Amino acid sequence: MIHHTIDSLRELILAREISISELLEHYLLQISEHDGYFKAISMISEEAVRTMASKADRELADGSVVGPLHGIPILIDDLIDVANMRTSYGCPAYSEHVPDLDSSAVRKLRAAGAIIVGKTNTSEFGAIVQESEENFISRSPWGDEFVSGGGSSGVSVAKAKNFAAAGLGMDVGGNVMLPAAFSGVFAMRPSRGRIAHTPEFSRGLVFPGVGVVTSSVKDSALMMNVLCGHSDIDPISRKFQSQNWVTAMERPIRSLRVAHSVSLWNAPYDDDSQSVVADAVTRLHAAGCRVERACPSVANVKDAWETIYSANLLAEHGENYREYSENFGEDAGDWLKRAEKVTTTEYIAAEKNILEFRHLFDNFFDERDILITSAVGCAPFAYGATPSNIDASVGSELKWHDYASICMVGALSGFPTAVVPGIENDQGLPVALQVTSRPGNDDLVLSVCSRLM
Repeated sequence: MIHHTIDSLRELILAREISISELLEHYLLQISEHDGYFKAISMISEEAVRTMASKADRELADGSVVGPLHGIPILIDDLIDVANMRTSYGCPAYSEHVPDLDSSAVRKLRAAGAIIVGKTNTSEFGAIVQESEENFISRSPWGDEFVSGGGSSGVSVAKAKNFAAAGLGMDVGGNVMLPAAFSGVFAMRPSRGRIAHTPEFSRGLVFPGVGVVTSSVKDSALMMNVLCGHSDIDPISRKFQSQNWVTAMERPIRSLRVAHSVSLWNAPYDDDSQSVVADAVTRLHAAGCRVERACPSVANVKDAWETIYSANLLAEHGENYREYSENFGEDAGDWLKRAEKVTTTEYIAAEKNILEFRHLFDNFFDERDILITSAVGCAPFAYGATPSNIDASVGSELKWHDYASICMVGALSGFPTAVVPGIENDQGLPVALQVTSRPGNDDLVLSVCSRLM
């Protein structure tokens, strides 16, 4: 039962083959038995969610189905506000913060009948952190010797271990996409502005985008049917044409122009990652796509992202940090200290670099519909090991997390991007794909992903 998709769970619930309360108990038992080890959950209120499940069962018995997610248990990343649930953004300084309002994305889930089970662990403000056996956000689904990807790894690890039917994450710089790739789950980051996420969410985070974490492409499409839509209260919300995403993912892909590359930015692909891209190319070519090797001529703007990210954190949290620095962790402190050295000129230059990157990236899609890359460039690796896509001989020239720069594409560009579980390597570890298109082409991303899973 625990391994069913949202689509199949809906059928079972509507057919009365399982009650919503019974379904919830399956997930709560899974969490109780396994999260002490995996550390994916940051907050859960069993009494409250059991009450919600009982109410949903009564509504169903009365013939009143609230919406398309009626009774479906969902977990929420701790970077997203949930009313009356502790929401700390992964930072001890906000450990007692309990929002009065849901973010608009959470409100839409509730309106569709979903049961918000609890919150999942994230690093402070979603930053990708260097993991060790003593310092990790959530433990990898593949064993205690492997990194999970850090960042908002809780939502992906929770989905991989079947702690809920789906999860919602806030991706600000690959912090959802990297752990999804390393956990072997599907993650979709729609076009920037397609899913609104205010009023409460800000906390100084820039490049925010809601990421939908599921076990299948169709589940992601079902979630997007609920979540997508313009909101006047979100300053980056856009008025895209509405679609039924389940129908959109079934559209033909014959003659689609697909580009693929063997590297992106300064992080090449290891042999396994090249193999998973090659396999995708073979399958898409057989489906009638026009496939070519091509790489966008864009510079790595991760440093620009770091400048903007840190400066915005300082603007939001600087006063609190200067007065109560002991309430912030080492990672957040490092970001805030870095920001104190950022000049106005450096900030403006970083903004220009990001805009130029987006412009060049958009131009790349003038002659292509889809870009297929490796999601990370390597499989999950052991704590302290050099990622297999980074040559150890040049490691001193790179920052430790440069291996993962590919998975930042969606956040930096705002383009619709998905992480697709691919092959397993000889160790049984996941090697994931990344599928990207220009803004508005979320349907193309979903339709290609549905052929690759």
